[in-house]
Amino acid sequence: MVRSIPKLNYLRELGLSQSEAQLYYASLTNGGGDAKQLSQISGVPYSKVYSSLKKLVERGWLIESEGYPKRYVPRPPKEAIKINRNYIESMLATAEKQAIEELTPLFEAKDLADNPQVWLITGLDKILSKAGSMIV
Repeated sequence: MVRSIPKLNYLRELGLSQSEAQLYYASLTNGGGDAKQLSQISGVPYSKVYSSLKKLVERGWLIESEGYPKRYVPRPPKEAIKINRNYIESMLATAEKQAIEELTPLFEAKDLADNPQVWLITGLDKILSKAGSMIV
């Protein structure tokens, strides 16, 4: 079981879940394996293995073989991290675009862009001028 190995923290910091980190680490230390083998080595429950392996393949950490049973082989860490970075940047770019498209109309509809509700005024002359314009 690889649950408490400090090296898993590096994988977690790169965005892997605990189960994903355990499975990748198990595949690295054992040269890969099928789902059952990786489950036993990593300590990840068999019921969670396939969903975690699928994510690791999608994000470039593992290579899935054809055939039955499928085998999962780790990519070299440097290569996997580079692929993972590209995956994250792509996902972030998509999320940014969607957020801007969906949220900008809400901001503009409330006239917040041209009419701020908070003023930052410095200097007595400017404060008195603003106060005077609000009274009139």
